Amino acid sequence: MAIEFIYIYDYITSLLISNAYKKPYICKRLFQSKKYTSNNREIINYCLVSKSWFKLVSGNLSIIYSKRNCEIFNRFYDLEGDRPSKLVRNLRLFTKYNSLIEYKMDAINAMSYKKVLINIDNQDDSIEVLRYRNLYPENISFNLSIFIDEDSEFFDYEYKDGVSSINKVKITGIDYNEFGLLGKIVDLKPKKISYDPYSKYYGGDSLHCSYLNLFQSNSLKHIKVLFSDHIEPCEIAKINNFTTNLKTLTIPILYHGIIKFVNDEPKDLNNCHDHESFFNIEKIEQHWFKMVKTLSNNSTIKELVLTNFCSNSYCCYDKKLDTSFITYGLDSILTSEHTSIETLSLDGIDFYDVHLFDALARSKTIKTLVLNEVDIHAVIRNVLIKNKTIRNIVIENKELYLDIINLFSKYSSINLYSLSIKTFDQTYIPYILENVQLYSEFFPFKELNIFVESFNLKSLIPKINSQSINDKIVNIYYYKKN
Repeated sequence: MAIEFIYIYDYITSLLISNAYKKPYICKRLFQSKKYTSNNREIINYCLVSKSWFKLVSGNLSIIYSKRNCEIFNRFYDLEGDRPSKLVRNLRLFTKYNSLIEYKMDAINAMSYKKVLINIDNQDDSIEVLRYRNLYPENISFNLSIFIDEDSEFFDYEYKDGVSSINKVKITGIDYNEFGLLGKIVDLKPKKISYDPYSKYYGGDSLHCSYLNLFQSNSLKHIKVLFSDHIEPCEIAKINNFTTNLKTLTIPILYHGIIKFVNDEPKDLNNCHDHESFFNIEKIEQHWFKMVKTLSNNSTIKELVLTNFCSNSYCCYDKKLDTSFITYGLDSILTSEHTSIETLSLDGIDFYDVHLFDALARSKTIKTLVLNEVDIHAVIRNVLIKNKTIRNIVIENKELYLDIINLFSKYSSINLYSLSIKTFDQTYIPYILENVQLYSEFFPFKELNIFVESFNLKSLIPKINSQSINDKIVNIYYYKKN
């Protein structure tokens, strides 16, 4: 299930369980009565819906359990009371702490959970965890934050192994390659790395760095390099498809630089980047072929985000240039018999041509397609009408969202599950809802998701407004914009 759907189902199960066990403190005898036995059967039936629902129900029951309402679960045990059912055994599956100090204040209770995640958003606490990692129990995993440069304190210590695990490392700063900081972080064997090389801490021109250590790792499952540097195709080609565990990959690539080079354009013509270019532009064609071969033979990546690295509003090269060198390569990746990519995001891609559209139309694995600043009519005509595997499409465009939704209503042959749009302007929402009310019978999708980023929200916690309009589900998600 996608994250937004899990949120909805989690909310539903929490309401159902709360209703089944309402007023839990009134009398212990009530919890031992036949009335609550039937409620237990109801909860068990929810668990039988699917594996995902089992996890959601189990997680919500753990909230009640953590509040010491243990009497509720007496009927889940046998007569001797010492053989809990599978549901109860998994009650205290997971909990999360938002700081190291929050965990330390509740460390004893945390031991009763199967998995504990501690989010740490500062380097001092991250270093402390790594220095004394051997002191934490095996049910603990960490999300760490590390700032790196030539003066980083991260260099000052030796870090011990431990039974606790590193879930994610958020890295900010420049890894001057001669110091090998990135390699030291990869050696910690985290599952995820999110890397923002320059972020808000740096201004002006930036250096181009190597990310080779990321792609040589066999322990990483998720690699995300944010839009502040580009990655060398030859380094991506170093992924070992026989040993990698990679599931999601976000890679900014200097596509315009490659396009201009293969078309013999001067490299300084309408330059699209303030960064240094490739380490060896003369070998970029060879490196691109190697990357394409590696990704075409990969069968572990489920989500691929291809970002067009350009700081010049995507208008830095002559649109008459031949882009087929790039799009033929993407065709090979997306239509390979080995690929298992289910979610594809094309971020800032401005070189759609017949080869790229054809690749998307012929893909047999992509279920969710994420696009921004794209000709929606061309996508519908060249891709969605032909490809019945794609079930969800996410669009972030500057054009009016009413126009997008109305455009979809003209194509009844499309068979989508959901259309999702992202906006920063809440004023469109009433008009969108009005159009859903009037034209929903013509929509070729069952669910409409609207993601709103706003400065006006008081809370950082996402809020959701869900409703059903003429058998169409409409979900409006409100996020606070930073």
